[in-house]
Amino acid sequence: RKGNVASIARTAECLGISSIHLVYTPDQVVSTRGFGGMVEEVRSRWLSKLSKSATDWLEVRQHRSIAACAQALREDGYDALVATVPADGAVPLYSDGDDAAWAHRNVALLFGSEAAGLSDEALSLADVKVTVPPTG
Repeated sequence: RKGNVASIARTAECLGISSIHLVYTPDQVVSTRGFGGMVEEVRSRWLSKLSKSATDWLEVRQHRSIAACAQALREDGYDALVATVPADGAVPLYSDGDDAAWAHRNVALLFGSEAAGLSDEALSLADVKVTVPPTG
């Protein structure tokens, strides 16, 4: 949804994150509530408006596949792609010791949609899988 992407952009900007990468595949199911059916220029204008201009301070890169996104992230120096997934087989976000070694690397966090989560392809490209447990 547009609002979710805008919230992520605002949060990233507040945390000092310099860029966000968005993946919109050509075969994506277009929802009237989402950005998928928009051309990149229109999508960028909407995202700036909805994010309260947070994207004016972020580099927003858009990709047509998760593989292209992963390649761009690795070329930009990210050495760990971290997938956020439900608890099955994932390291808890707040773990320590050897389980937290991923957090000391230059990481890119991969988030999926609320409904479908990350694709199988995105999960296969991830170096680490973490779960973000609800706190309340």
